[in-house]
Amino acid sequence: MELLFNKNGTGGATEIKEILGFTDADLKFVTLKPKLTPATDTVIELIGQPLYDSLVGIYNAVSQSAPDKEFLNRVQYIILLDGYRNLSMDTDLAHTNNGRVNRVEDKQKIAFEWQIVNSNRKMERDYYRALDSLIKFMDKNVSGWKATDAFKQTHDLFIRTASEIDDYFNIDGSRLLFMKLAPGIRKAEREEIIPRITKTRFDELKTKLKTNTGDEDSILLTKIREAIVYKALSWGIPRLSTQLFPEGFLEAADSSRMTISARKSVEKTQAEAMSQRFDRDARDAYIQIENYIKSLTIIPPGEVLPIKPDFKTEDNFVDC
Repeated sequence: MELLFNKNGTGGATEIKEILGFTDADLKFVTLKPKLTPATDTVIELIGQPLYDSLVGIYNAVSQSAPDKEFLNRVQYIILLDGYRNLSMDTDLAHTNNGRVNRVEDKQKIAFEWQIVNSNRKMERDYYRALDSLIKFMDKNVSGWKATDAFKQTHDLFIRTASEIDDYFNIDGSRLLFMKLAPGIRKAEREEIIPRITKTRFDELKTKLKTNTGDEDSILLTKIREAIVYKALSWGIPRLSTQLFPEGFLEAADSSRMTISARKSVEKTQAEAMSQRFDRDARDAYIQIENYIKSLTIIPPGEVLPIKPDFKTEDNFVDC
């Protein structure tokens, strides 16, 4: 795999400093390189191999247009940040012949555990924000992005944009979080919506959305979207990183006073409680869907056909 760094075997360390901005100038490219390959693989999974190959061409070109250069810089930053945040977890300790040890050099002091935890959280959140920003950039500026599976797979759902999730719960318009929730959305459609509205009505509504005819049942669609959003959030909260969600969504455990195991226990309890709350909201929304479907099959009183009994004298019975 050709990386987007260290062109012609030179300049890698300079690129790290210029793109990340917060690392020491003496961070060697060869030290970070092993972490850049899996970080690059993650980006390729998102944008697809053809787009990545085009970025390699942009990187190696003699000159670059402004849009191409911005696209390249965004992807380089994401890969470097992901690689560095994983490298830092390895280098917090020195790996010696005597095992892992704390090594303190002159004019250095080992960071407190809570400082490391906060730094890890911050880098993870910055990484997700950069990914989200890249997706929004590609939505507007990269034509090849719309041909990728990652883009197409979110456009065959009842929820097709992050703003449609924001209508029921604010995720700050995060395209990344929307894409991460897509499996939960698809699961809710399959297991909760089809049994309640029937496969026929489900397919009809999906077809009308895809063709954009504007004659879909907007009342039913609104109720379906509400139920799906709550169910997808209930599914996603225990499975996805807290850092993907808006700040303040879950209260971070006080890392300065608690052990790692205690923090994880508190955060897990909070996530489970929030997941259960959204599951209750989803169940309430299911009832609204069921009641609406029932209302579609009820015949209004004025349209009920009158019963005309026919009395049969031969058997003394009334035929209706």
